[in-house]
Amino acid sequence: MRAQTVAARLAELGVNVLSFSEGNIEVDGSVDITKDIHVQVPTFGRGLSVGQFFPEEQAFQFYPVRNCYSLVAKDIKKCLSLVTS
Repeated sequence: MRAQTVAARLAELGVNVLSFSEGNIEVDGSVDITKDIHVQVPTFGRGLSVGQFFPEEQAFQFYPVRNCYSLVAKDIKKCLSLVTS
């Protein structure tokens, strides 16, 4: 799966994408939404997972693996609402 394709699909759904990086054999790709929110893009296989970093706890929270872009966008919006509240 390509991070550039994921970024384009999320942008079509109204998600602002900060940047993306393609994966390789050693590491998965990612689409950065903010400094602390990203979408993990598997190099091999299917399914996208939204991850949110909480700096005060030095911990990540990952949402379930999704096969539908609209559900990934919904997870991103949920993360963004937690940041702004």
